[in-house]
Amino acid sequence: MRRILVLTETPPRFTDFATILRDEGAAECMWAETPETGLERVAADRPQLVVVDETIGGAPGLEWVKQLLTVDAFVNTAVISSLDEAAFHEAGEGLGVALHLSPDPGEADARKVLDWLASA
Repeated sequence: MRRILVLTETPPRFTDFATILRDEGAAECMWAETPETGLERVAADRPQLVVVDETIGGAPGLEWVKQLLTVDAFVNTAVISSLDEAAFHEAGEGLGVALHLSPDPGEADARKVLDWLASA
């Protein structure tokens, strides 16, 4: 079973997203609610993907991804963002972000993750 770490201060927002990943993708969602816990979980649990909320710990999720690179530069990330594709690509340049997910993660985003996992 694949492990996905979801870094968010509001886990209930991700209930449908996580349920689809579990039920249809044989993926286990782990949770972290603070930037520090997220880094600890990545180091300890070695997830296949980290889903990072748009804002975490009062900072943009992409800023946390920069911190993550110092812990594990090879972990794959998906970042929630309201930026359009061009602006997101510019903001995430050099961070190796695999997926850009919508600000309201649901079924479409879960299927995007499942498709990515199947091809990874």
